[in-house]
Amino acid sequence: MAIANEIVRLNKTAVHISRDSDFWITSNYENLHLINFLAVQERLARIDEKIREHLVFERNLIDGTPSEEPSKPSDEILAELPDAIKAYGDAISSLGRIKHSEAPDPHVVKILRAVKPKVMPEGSAFREALDNYDVESGRSKLVSTVLGPRTWFHRFVGRHHRLSLAFREKQQAGSSEITRYSEKKLKAVEFAIVGICLCLIQLLPVLALTLVSSKKVRLAIIVVLIVLVSVLNAAFANTVRATNFGAIAAYSAIVVVFISQSN
Repeated sequence: MAIANEIVRLNKTAVHISRDSDFWITSNYENLHLINFLAVQERLARIDEKIREHLVFERNLIDGTPSEEPSKPSDEILAELPDAIKAYGDAISSLGRIKHSEAPDPHVVKILRAVKPKVMPEGSAFREALDNYDVESGRSKLVSTVLGPRTWFHRFVGRHHRLSLAFREKQQAGSSEITRYSEKKLKAVEFAIVGICLCLIQLLPVLALTLVSSKKVRLAIIVVLIVLVSVLNAAFANTVRATNFGAIAAYSAIVVVFISQSN
């Protein structure tokens, strides 16, 4: 009966957070990972010391110097070494993942705190992770486990609850209708912004250099456009249209040279 109740309790939380990947957050348990890392490192240090005993014993044996035999047979050391090396690699990887994982957005933590009495009973590890940390300063102790790489525009919208409301969409979840944040809409807006920027990059050099006769003003316009292209290329580096910036910049440069020579 206790097992059944545990399954029901966990399922209640799982059903809620499965509706939106932004809710897949957990405590990073960084201290526990560090303790594990240090313990495994000490284990490797002990193995290294045992190997040194064998090397010293072998050297003394060749030199004819009397010395104590190693305290641990070599076959036992070699049998223990693969597991210790694997544990060390896993510990480093887990710490690396924590350092590179994104913290959940503030409004996501606030929403979860608001609904936790309904979906997270007392004693739930998920609830304790939210209870133990302040909404703002404690977010560094939480990680979003299913978030992939996000652009600055995606992060900007995610940090502002009111702005994210513009990207809501209705979805059916079983018998109930839910409202969730739509990344599809966000990508469409991002695509449109990149498209508009690409058009401006193509049009501005042509319009400016055909209407302006002063060489100094033309030079200033070209410098501004170069800076603009660089900024846009950095801002939209991870977007679907990022590769187009290089081609458009080259095209604009050719247009600039052509117009300059014709004048």
